[in-house]
Amino acid sequence: MRPIQPYDRRQIREALASLPRPGGGTAIGDAMSEARPDLYRSGVFRKYLLVVTDGENTNGQPPERAAQDIFQKSEGAVQIYFVAFDTSPEKFSFLKQVGGDVMGAGTGPELKRALDGIYQGKILAEAPMAGEREPARP
Repeated sequence: MRPIQPYDRRQIREALASLPRPGGGTAIGDAMSEARPDLYRSGVFRKYLLVVTDGENTNGQPPERAAQDIFQKSEGAVQIYFVAFDTSPEKFSFLKQVGGDVMGAGTGPELKRALDGIYQGKILAEAPMAGEREPARP
C-alpha cells in the first residue's frame, strides 16, 4: 500500500515493480475497506475510491457490504467507481445503491477510455459543483 502523495514517476514504477505476482484470491471488499481510512488521512476535500478488477471477489467480505459500509460511514461523501476489465459490469450493479458507478472495458484502449471517462466525466466534472474553480485570469 502506498500513501497518497504527489505524483512521482520513479516511485510509482518502483512500487509497481515490488508488487507480488498474482496467484491467490481476490479480496475486493477487503481492499475497499482497507483504502477508506487512507482517503481521510490524505487531507483532500473530495474523496474517490477507484477499483479496477478483472474478476469476482473470492476472499474476504463481499464488495457490496464494503461499499454500503463506506457509504454509511462517509454519509455518501466517498464516491466509488469500478472498472470491470474483461468481466461483466453487471456483477457490480450494487454500486448504484450507494451513488457509485461501474464501467466495462475489455481491451487496453477500452480501459483507458473508461479511466478517462471516470476522471474527466465524473471527478473533474464534479469540481465546479464542489466550489472548485480555475483562478480568474487578469
